[in-house]
This record gives sequence, C-alpha cells and structure tokens, in this order.
Amino acid sequence: MKKNLKKLVSLVLVVVLAMSMAACGSAKAEKDANAGSADQLSTEQLFEKIKTTSTDVDGITMTGNVDLALKIKISSDGVDGKAEMGISGAIEAKASMEPKASYMKGEFTADLLGQKQEMEYENYAVENGDSMDVYTNEEGEWSYEEDDISEYSGMLQGLQSSLKDVSFADLKKYCTDITSDLKKGNYTIVAKMDGKKLLDMAEEAGADTSSLGMDFSSIPDFTVIITVVVDAEKYLPQSMSVALDMDKFELQGATYELTKCSIEFTVDSYDAVTITVPDEALAAKDE
Repeated sequence: MKKNLKKLVSLVLVVVLAMSMAACGSAKAEKDANAGSADQLSTEQLFEKIKTTSTDVDGITMTGNVDLALKIKISSDGVDGKAEMGISGAIEAKASMEPKASYMKGEFTADLLGQKQEMEYENYAVENGDSMDVYTNEEGEWSYEEDDISEYSGMLQGLQSSLKDVSFADLKKYCTDITSDLKKGNYTIVAKMDGKKLLDMAEEAGADTSSLGMDFSSIPDFTVIITVVVDAEKYLPQSMSVALDMDKFELQGATYELTKCSIEFTVDSYDAVTITVPDEALAAKDE
C-alpha cells in the first residue's frame, strides 16, 4: 500500500506540473482583437515568455494539498454493497538545478473502507559526482540507494527539458477548451484537457501508471479542468489547481463514482534552494 502511495504521489506531481506548463503555454486570449496588445499577450507570445523564464529557473519550492474521494458500488447475486475510499494530505517539494537535488515530503490520511491509516513519505536526491544519492523514509525507516546521474530527471530538469523541446502547436493538442484573463497583474488560465491524453503525457514524462495496480485503459473518457495563475511580469506559474469531470464507470463488476477531487499547488519561491540531507538519513548510507 505504501509503495503504491509513493508512486501515486510522484505521479500526481509529474502530471500537475506538466499540465500547468501545458495550460500556461496553450492559453487562448478571450478576444483575438486584443491579442498582442500592450495589456494582454497573444497565446503564442505568452507561451514563448513562459518557455524563456521557466528554463532560467534555478530552484523551486512548492506546497500542495490533495483531497480525493471515491464511492464504490458492488452488485453480487442481487445484493448491493457500498463502500467509500479517500485520501487527503499535504505535499512539500523543492528542487535545485546546481547542484542537482530534490526533496519531497508527503503526509496523508487514507480512509479505506472505513479504516483510517496515517502515512508519511520523505525523499532526498542529491548529486554526488557521477551519481545521485537517494534517501527515502518509509514507515519511519531511512533507506539509501545510488542512481546513475545520467538517468536522473528531477522536477525542474524534466520540465525544462520538456519545454525546450516542445512547440506551441504540440501543446494545443491536449486542450479542448481554453480561456485566459488578465486581471490585477496576473493571468488566470482555465484549461479543459483530455484526461486520457494527459495520462499519456505523464507516462512520457517518466511516470509508470501501470505500477499503480489499475488499468487506466478501462476508465472512460474524462476531462481535467486546470486553473493556473501566472505572474504577468515574471511569466511564471504562481498557483495551480486541478478538478476532474468524470462520469460513473464500471470496472471488474463494480461501479465507481469520483465524488471529490481537489489537487492544489502553490509555488512559494523560484529562488535557488539549498537541500541538506539530515544526519539520520545519511546514516542509512553506511548501513
């Protein structure tokens, strides 16, 4: 369960961050006549601004909240059974470019069929020569592993690499409806995006959705509604929220209904950060 939670948290981060950049880059001005004016940039101008500023970021610090709830109905031999599942919690994440390093911490409460379980996950990854030292705390115990630095793609590195290679036309294919508005020094962008295509995006970014133990191909089409607030002077996302528009669906003889989906992130800083591994985590390297 905790290993799947770790994978879920990582997937949420990758998807939300990738979607936020896609939504920013694909924003469509409400009135094309005003596009390119001094007050509001055109879609493509806004995208180019975000690409430039995002690739120059040296560090990022974020905080977020996740609140998900699911109703399940199972019918067997004429008898209906009902159950509810949910997970809520907070995420803290930060990353730096030089040296390459990242930190993520998640504290969650899972309600599984009426049984509540508290879960925590903490992870450090820091550059060490030609490798990455990775320290993970699960169930109160620290573990250590060494990864090849050439295979490392952290939060910032992955986003910057994706933005560098993607074009404005590429991003538009994920969106079914997009509006943006410039008020009080910020762009507010609302994007409705194809959920199946976003899962494909997450896998392309390195998230292994199959390892979560669910066949996402069995889930019907759904829409992800993303709201992103972007600083109109710095052209960097300041906050992001995600909601889902999904009908009930059947899977393996059960009916599922998503009753709550709230994923929110706030960027606290784009300044360079220092990530220091605590002594208790470092001790795991010597064991």
